[in-house]
Amino acid sequence: MPATDQTVWKVATIAFLARQTITVLDGLPAGVREIDADTLDEPVEVDPARLHDLADRLVDLTGQIEMTASALPGRRLMIDRARLCSAADLALRQGIAVPEQALFAARLLPYRDAYRAIAHALRTSDARRSWDDLTVTDLLSNPAGATVELGRIVAALAGLDPTTELSRCSDAQTSALAEAIEATADRDRR
Repeated sequence: MPATDQTVWKVATIAFLARQTITVLDGLPAGVREIDADTLDEPVEVDPARLHDLADRLVDLTGQIEMTASALPGRRLMIDRARLCSAADLALRQGIAVPEQALFAARLLPYRDAYRAIAHALRTSDARRSWDDLTVTDLLSNPAGATVELGRIVAALAGLDPTTELSRCSDAQTSALAEAIEATADRDRR
């Protein structure tokens, strides 16, 4: 049975969080990551504070995965590319507070569709206020088919420096950016 966009986005969120978990595990020092009696020929320096930080991050991520998974229906789901793109579009339009997850959703969409969804979110949600360190160019060069140059052009159309962090944009700047993003998506559709 086909899944709803909301359900598909929950599955995509679990995949996103699982990738973050792998990244955290990759952050383990090499000696600790591969520690066992057969490979420990040399002493390994261990920083307990770093291990504690990594453990805290893993607990947080697995908790998010568990919470998201518990909201899934109890039946098998059919997910295809079209449904995944539809779910990503809906999630972007509603506003995604986690910047890395917003980038993940944008990457799933062709840039014209992602641009329209991003423009809508900028106009209707405050999600961008939590996008610390996410620049205009980072966001706009991320969708499928977009380039860094296109992101810079859109920023210039909005009167913004391409390295402007979205969380620092005023409401007027955000509105101008949404207009420039939408105009670019509409222009390129012709």
